[in-house]
Amino acid sequence: MPGKVNISMKQGQAKPSKAIVSEGDLVVKGQLIGVPSGTYSVPVYASIDGVISEIITRRISYKETAEIVVINENKKYENKYEQSGVGSLSPASLGTANLAGGKKAANFLRDIGIVGMGGKGIPTFYKYKEKKEIHTVIINGIDYEPGLTQLYRLIMECPGKILFGAKELASISNAKKIIVCIDKKSEEAEYILQKTVSKYKKILNENIETIIMPIAAKLSLGDDRQLILEALGKPEEGAIVSCAATAAAVYDGFYDGKPLINRGITVSGCVDYPGNFWVPIGTSFKSLISHCGGLKSDRCLILDGGVMTGTSVDLEEAHVGITTTGITVIEKGDFKETPCIHCGACEKVCPVKIVPYKIDRAYLYDKNQYKNLNAQDCIGCGSCSYVCPARRRLTERILIAGKELKKKKDYPQKAEKVLTENKGRYIELDSSWSGALDDLETMTQSAPHIRSQVTSSQIMLRVFAALLPAAASVIYIYGIRALLIICVSIVACMVIEGGWQIYRRKPVTIWDGSAAITGMLLVMTLPSTTPISLVLAGDIAAILLGKQIFGGLGRNRINPALTGSCFIKLSAGAAYLFTQNNYLKDILFQSMIENVSLLLIMGFLFLVIQKVVLFWPSVILVVLTSLVDYIIGIGGLLNGNLILGGLFMASDYASIPATYKGRMLFCLATAGITLLSGQIFGIDFGIYFAILIMNITTCILSTYTI
Repeated sequence: MPGKVNISMKQGQAKPSKAIVSEGDLVVKGQLIGVPSGTYSVPVYASIDGVISEIITRRISYKETAEIVVINENKKYENKYEQSGVGSLSPASLGTANLAGGKKAANFLRDIGIVGMGGKGIPTFYKYKEKKEIHTVIINGIDYEPGLTQLYRLIMECPGKILFGAKELASISNAKKIIVCIDKKSEEAEYILQKTVSKYKKILNENIETIIMPIAAKLSLGDDRQLILEALGKPEEGAIVSCAATAAAVYDGFYDGKPLINRGITVSGCVDYPGNFWVPIGTSFKSLISHCGGLKSDRCLILDGGVMTGTSVDLEEAHVGITTTGITVIEKGDFKETPCIHCGACEKVCPVKIVPYKIDRAYLYDKNQYKNLNAQDCIGCGSCSYVCPARRRLTERILIAGKELKKKKDYPQKAEKVLTENKGRYIELDSSWSGALDDLETMTQSAPHIRSQVTSSQIMLRVFAALLPAAASVIYIYGIRALLIICVSIVACMVIEGGWQIYRRKPVTIWDGSAAITGMLLVMTLPSTTPISLVLAGDIAAILLGKQIFGGLGRNRINPALTGSCFIKLSAGAAYLFTQNNYLKDILFQSMIENVSLLLIMGFLFLVIQKVVLFWPSVILVVLTSLVDYIIGIGGLLNGNLILGGLFMASDYASIPATYKGRMLFCLATAGITLLSGQIFGIDFGIYFAILIMNITTCILSTYTI
């Protein structure tokens, strides 16, 4: 039992209640200390016996404040309030609410102060009164956040409470079916729930079917719509979801006459003794962490919730609320943002099929695009930010975009309001914001608080490593000259990019590997006899015209290496028309990698295994072009330029569509253009020309293949 609790008059998404106690008042556990201030508000009760030491008014958003009632524990007054019988809840006061269901019982959910305990915090009475024609109540018993086990522990210790609480929720909504969803890996939880259902079969299954459904745990199951889809196989308007902890709280209210004053939470992470605890509402995070052995590191981040969706909080000010599912202590990560490389990883993992990287771009450059990108559908699971190798704050920006869309829909006269970047602890507003953003909590770091270990630089390093065997073979075949122009090209690209960034007063990013890859790819498309001056000219064209003119890494619409290569080859071709010099003709039609096809294929397979590139789009491009080319008798099956272009340049993230369907169309169209242009220029140059042409259509393909 804590020595002091700080109970907020705002719990979850409910509107703040109004405190009805004063400093110095004696209160006991279960006493009403806050009354609802509106239809979307719930009463608040004291969670311990003691004396009101102070009442603090604290800002909880830019527009809203709430009172915090501080109670110092004093056990000598324990049970005096219950003995007086004033204002207490009892089973007798429920009448037939727990038997008859309907509006009377729904209102009682409000009387006992229940809001959703799964994290969202929607007042339960409002949720059940608002929804019409409910046929299925789904109980979410899955700890979808890594490290949190409080629902599993609740199921193991109080299965009856959950099932009977669910029965009351079904009675309120006139539902005929209850589905209790649990983690597929929790065989013990499934066993104990099935055993409890069998034990109380006659009571529980009286006109209501109860099903225990194991489901594979995943982050998206924190959203009601996703859980309904997983449990029923399709979206259902007649289904409603409540947390297992909420069902247990309903049991306490309906059967024991207890208001919601305690909850179970998990304390995990960088503490000596993690575990699950049953604590009074208002218990300080600091006291719980101390009970668990204290912090293991001086550089810790304290989270209200889990690592994927939790909110970072101040240890001195944070207290357990009704929606607190756990306290997670982690070492603060250094997630420095880098430019988006358009890898499409965020889109692949999004459970609601939105395109996070496009919303991120709209957030930064064109907020009018929000309405076309369905930002309001985001469920805040954090998956997109977790997988992003560029460490983009995707989840945070998409949620803000969704809030802005909602405000524009609800308040058209305020549609011009916009929100700028979150900097530091408080989200700052730009000068065009004339009002306030409702219900936006202050934060010290946006969720998710852990990220995949794969970064943009690591991806570039893997691509560079995949090219090294072919480069080594080229050096072996062509000697010191090949080594010289490869080194010159790589160093020149890095120097040109760094010099341009210094000139433009931008951060120097030459060590991310992208410039080195550009230099390597460019020089591989040329013969070893290419003059160094021409290589340098190509490097300048590649970095400045193919990359920096668009804004740098991730923003280029055409492949930089191809830009430089085509610049050199077209310049040599134009000069050849006037001079008829075969030396210039060799630059146009030959390259160093004509005889290292197998090593390029091995490098590509390495990237596929590392999940850097997709297998089928590039392979279809190369195989289709090779077979048709071979059949019509123009070239051979293992053309080095075709393999370099098809497997490496046609899989460049920034200059090809991010969607799988878009990449397939891109590669099929590239194959067609390669075969057509190959009739004039040959396959060696045709593949590069075709990819460059298709780069221009990338935006169109990305738009229409989402």
